[in-house]
Amino acid sequence: MSWINARKAPWTRTLIGCIALVGIFQTLVQFSSDPIESAGVVKGAIREGEIWRLATGTLLHGNFLHFFLNMTALLSLGKLLEVLAGGYLLPLVFILAAIGDSICSLYFLPETTSVGSSGGIMGILGFLIVFGYRNRSRLPPLFLRKLLTGVCYVLAIGLLAFYLIDNAGHMGGLLAGLLLGMLLTDRNRQISTVGPNGARRVGVFAMLVVIVVAGAALAAMGQGAGWFD
Repeated sequence: MSWINARKAPWTRTLIGCIALVGIFQTLVQFSSDPIESAGVVKGAIREGEIWRLATGTLLHGNFLHFFLNMTALLSLGKLLEVLAGGYLLPLVFILAAIGDSICSLYFLPETTSVGSSGGIMGILGFLIVFGYRNRSRLPPLFLRKLLTGVCYVLAIGLLAFYLIDNAGHMGGLLAGLLLGMLLTDRNRQISTVGPNGARRVGVFAMLVVIVVAGAALAAMGQGAGWFD
């Protein structure tokens, strides 16, 4: 599928750009405050009413390696979804799966602070699994197998490093992506619940939501650093 590498992926790059902007700002403010404490998925703060953290925390990362690995995966899987199923679906799948990650983490790991885009990326992987299964007759034989192998790798790493990795969040994102795949695709590579114009509007709205979430994360981190006092 080398032809996919030759295709442009503006939606994927825009999404990565939003997360990268948050990452740069996070690096800047960490010298004067704890950005994760300010905008991460801090469970106690969420239970006290700061629901917005369910979204903002998914754009922050624990360190540069965490950020790099997630963005590498997002570039690959996001482009795959964009080229095969349509770019308008990418921000929708990502943000809903990312929030699904946070909700599952809140429920199953109520005392652990979480950050990272892994849940949104797992959602993209789940979506592609459903898409690949429904379109298996027109895709390379190894397409679906490679995606399932990827899930197995994530599960194996999660079991080995369970004390570092939010497995509940990963599963929440994956399940959200599988559900969205079942709801939004059919065997003709079409979006089954909305027409093309509706899909375009939904995609643009979802990307605007990601941008707003990124802005909220920047504001929360800046407030925590005392930059807006």
